Amino acid sequence: MKNSIYTLLLAAFVFTHVIVMADDSIIDAFPKDSEVTGWLPDGEAYIANDATSLMQYINGAAPFYLERGTIKAVFKDYARDDTFLSLEIYQQKDEKAAKKLYSDISLNGSKPLNHIGEKARFTDKLIGSTVLEMQKGHYFIRITIDGKTSELYDALMAFAKIVVGHLSTTNE
Repeated sequence: MKNSIYTLLLAAFVFTHVIVMADDSIIDAFPKDSEVTGWLPDGEAYIANDATSLMQYINGAAPFYLERGTIKAVFKDYARDDTFLSLEIYQQKDEKAAKKLYSDISLNGSKPLNHIGEKARFTDKLIGSTVLEMQKGHYFIRITIDGKTSELYDALMAFAKIVVGHLSTTNE
């Protein structure tokens, strides 16, 4: 217990001091309003650029991400009719940290995707939603969509390809 408190405090310290290195390319990676037909932003993006704001947004999961080198995270929701999609991008301190975060997260029943990002997987085994996770450079990306139809899978892939494309054109 004592060690986990020290780990959390150290992670919070590192997070708040390394954040100066975080860049705005994470914001630029999100799809623009017209890039995915029919999908519109549902509210403003939430930017967690320090340990406190990350803890406020993802609560008890924050230490997991902080301990693995997260320096900034942005969360944004999109909607089309009554269907919602959530896009999360975590900027890690380096590519090694992004790979570790990707490997440390266990997505039950996931299938690998070889044609997007450096590493990617998806699952439709969760109740009511489909999730795609990928790693690209020093970023970890998670996209969750409500539903399991082939049309929604196509939308999930469209978002993923746009994010990877935007991250490929920024300085990593």
